[in-house]
Amino acid sequence: MRNQSNVGLPAIYASAKGGWHSHPSPIAGPLEVFEVNYLHYHDTLELGLCVQGHGICRVEDTEFPFGPGDAQVIFPFQRHLSKSVGPDSSHWYWLNLDPVTLLSAWNPAAAPGIEEAYFRQMGIYGIFSPSEQPRLAEQVSRIIRVDSGAEPLPEHRSDYLCANLYVLILELYRASIALPKLNLAPESRFLTLRPALNAIENGLSGGDMPSVSRLADLCGMSEATFRRAFHTSIGQAPGDYISACRLRRAQLALVFSEQSILEIALNAGFDDPSGFYRCFRHQCGMSPSTYRKLLRREKRRM
Repeated sequence: MRNQSNVGLPAIYASAKGGWHSHPSPIAGPLEVFEVNYLHYHDTLELGLCVQGHGICRVEDTEFPFGPGDAQVIFPFQRHLSKSVGPDSSHWYWLNLDPVTLLSAWNPAAAPGIEEAYFRQMGIYGIFSPSEQPRLAEQVSRIIRVDSGAEPLPEHRSDYLCANLYVLILELYRASIALPKLNLAPESRFLTLRPALNAIENGLSGGDMPSVSRLADLCGMSEATFRRAFHTSIGQAPGDYISACRLRRAQLALVFSEQSILEIALNAGFDDPSGFYRCFRHQCGMSPSTYRKLLRREKRRM
C-alpha cells in the first residue's frame, strides 16, 4: 500500500482560487505516487472522479475505499489525502470550486437557499460509489466530465455546469438531512493567518520566502502572537510548516523534472545541500537519489 496513513503528517494548505479550477485530464499523482505525502486542505469545495485504480481516501479521521467510477466530495478545510492500493496507481479528475459564488451569480434568487444549505445543512462527504449513492455519484461525474472536456458540450456549457452544481447541492442536502451537520465556516483564526499562508505559497512558487517576522506583519500580529496562533491553527511552527512545504516541492521535482538534486534543493529553498539531504532522509527514510529512482520506476508503471 502506498502513501500509508500517518496521523502525524503535516497538513498543507493548497489554495484553489477562481471559479472552476480543474485538471483537464486524468492525473495519476502526485498524490498517488509518493511513499510519504501530506494531508492537505482547500478553502473550496473539491469534487473528484476516479477513472482507474483502487485506493483509500482519508478525510480527517475517516478512511473511504475507492475504485473506478467512484466520486469524491470534500468540503472546505477538511484535511484529506488519497492513496493507491494494489499494483496500479489510481487516475483521477479533480475540480475545485466555490459553489455559493458561482450559483449566486448564475441565479441570484436561489442564493439565500443555496448558502443556507451549503454552510449549515451538509453532513455527508467522502467517497460515493454508484452502487451505494447513485444519484450523488452520477451528479459529480456529470459535472466533472463536462468541465474536463471528457464529454464535450458545445453550447450553454456554463449554464449546464451551474444547473448540475445546483442539483448536486440539493442532493447533498437531501442526503444530509438525518446526519450530524458539518461546520463549513472557516475558523476566524485561519482567516487571520490566510495572508501568511498565501505568502508562503507564493514564495514556494518562485518568489522570496518571507521571514517569520514579515509573515507576522502581514497578519497584523506581533511575532510571538503569530507563532502561537500559527501553531494552534496549523499544528506546526511556521518554520516547520515552510520546511514541509519545501520538502513536498522537492519531492515533486525529483519525480517530474530532469533537474539535478542540487538544483532541486536550491529551487525548493534549501540553501544548504547537506541540510536538504538530512531533512529528506529524516522525513522520507531514504536519500533523494534513491527516492527519485524508486518513484520514477513507479511513475513508468502508470
